[in-house]
Amino acid sequence: MNDAEFQALLDSPEGTRVEFKLASGGFEFDNLAKYSVALANEGGGAIVLGVTDKRPRRVIGTRAFKEPGRTEAGLYEKLGHRIPVKEHHHERKRVLVVRVPARLPGTAWHYNGSFLMRAGDALVPMSDEQLRLIHLETGPDFSAEICPAARIEDLDTAAIDVLRRLWQRKAPGQDIMTRPVEQLLADAELLVGGRVMYAALILLGTREALGRHLAQAEIIFEYRSNEARGRRVTAGSSAAGSCPCSTRSGNSSTSETTFNTFSKGSSFGTCRRLTKGLSEKPFSTP
Repeated sequence: MNDAEFQALLDSPEGTRVEFKLASGGFEFDNLAKYSVALANEGGGAIVLGVTDKRPRRVIGTRAFKEPGRTEAGLYEKLGHRIPVKEHHHERKRVLVVRVPARLPGTAWHYNGSFLMRAGDALVPMSDEQLRLIHLETGPDFSAEICPAARIEDLDTAAIDVLRRLWQRKAPGQDIMTRPVEQLLADAELLVGGRVMYAALILLGTREALGRHLAQAEIIFEYRSNEARGRRVTAGSSAAGSCPCSTRSGNSSTSETTFNTFSKGSSFGTCRRLTKGLSEKPFSTP
């Protein structure tokens, strides 16, 4: 960490991403482990030892954890996660910066069985409802399931051509423009064993196919306009039978259907509407 990065850390508000502790004479290892658990459960961040927590912050220095490498090893042994602990010297004063990674989706860190979070200056157990919501993060992905009755003929050829052109633009030199349709869709993880996934219907299905196979589904969507760049303009919903992804615009210079990044292991259960010159907002499919 250089001086500019450390100064930016000092200037940041104490909250979800940073926890400042004076710790001039030392700091209990158990407390460091507990705060690490709480920060991870809140999305990760940094614990800074040797700095006052109230603004304007002053660097006091700390004598805590004189061997950061041993502290890292102890945290790994206690929590099962690697948490870097680094020394930084600011105006000849020693500071420790503990970088806590975010928890993985669907999981929560715990300390001796307690799933901790911060509440002001205190550490408190997470509620049952909070834990339930975390565990639901990795629920079943409907878009990754096969639609038994769907056939490749249910996919719109014009939409497939758009997919092909956009993929070619993103990854040129891979023969995407000449790749057979079934191979193209399989490589995009929209076909499995020649069978159509719900993600393929959501992204590429004809209006008629959406009406047959996803008649009860709803797509929640948002978009931005040129007149209001940077702020939300409209949010709405559309029945699957009139999915905006399958609507062909009469003016291709102002709107175009586009697709999520093609990467192995990623779901194609989201699609995006790209308005010319604007940022993308995802459609979600409950």
